[in-house]
Amino acid sequence: MILHGVTDPLEAIEKVKNEHFDLMVLDFIMTPIHGDKVVEEVRKFNKELYILLLTGHKDLAPPLETIRRLDIQGYCEKGDRFDQLLLLIESAVKAINQMNVIKEINEELRDANSKLEQAYVDSIETLRHTVEAKDPYTRGHSDRVSEYSVLIRKISWS
Repeated sequence: MILHGVTDPLEAIEKVKNEHFDLMVLDFIMTPIHGDKVVEEVRKFNKELYILLLTGHKDLAPPLETIRRLDIQGYCEKGDRFDQLLLLIESAVKAINQMNVIKEINEELRDANSKLEQAYVDSIETLRHTVEAKDPYTRGHSDRVSEYSVLIRKISWS
């Protein structure tokens, strides 16, 4: 795990835009822009980044609606309970790892589905050639039916 620390929120946005990060731990009260504005900018180009928002000012914390709208996965008030932040980070790492496994499985499923579709098309094509090779009368029949079907479809859309 590689950690990067940035204190300028505008620099953080650029860094996230140009590099890959799995997790962002972000303070809410910053200058020149607050954490919610940072998240708004990041969400324009990165919907998958796991974001934990921190604040040391409970009375200035963003409303729950803002946290939901910006798809912020975790929120924590800073204080002397550092163990709570550690638990949130550990939970985030586990969630990120699970999402990565799910992405890999989905990619494998897409590949397997593509291969299965191609095998199906190849099987039908082989069956078509086998039937047509057996009887000279039907030779080319499938191609003619296919052409007529396309023409009928074009006419019906006109």
